[in-house]
Amino acid sequence: MNNEKQTHLDVLASVSIDENKSKWTRIGVAFPLKKRTGYSVRLEFLPVPKDRAYEFIIVEPGERKDETTEE
Repeated sequence: MNNEKQTHLDVLASVSIDENKSKWTRIGVAFPLKKRTGYSVRLEFLPVPKDRAYEFIIVEPGERKDETTEE
C-alpha cells in the first residue's frame, strides 16, 4: 500500500469466462477498522466456490486486473 491514508480497498474475484479463461471482477470493498488492525469487508456478490473454498483478493483501487487470464 502507499503511504497515504487508505479509505478502502477493492475486493476482486476470479470469474470464469470459458473453460480456459477467467477475469478479475470487483465484488465489494474492504474498509480499515478504526480501533484496531484489520478490515471490514462488504461484499456485493459472492464468488462461486472453487474446490469448496471461496477465493478472492483485496487490492488498492486502481490495481484492478481487468484483463483475462489463462488458467
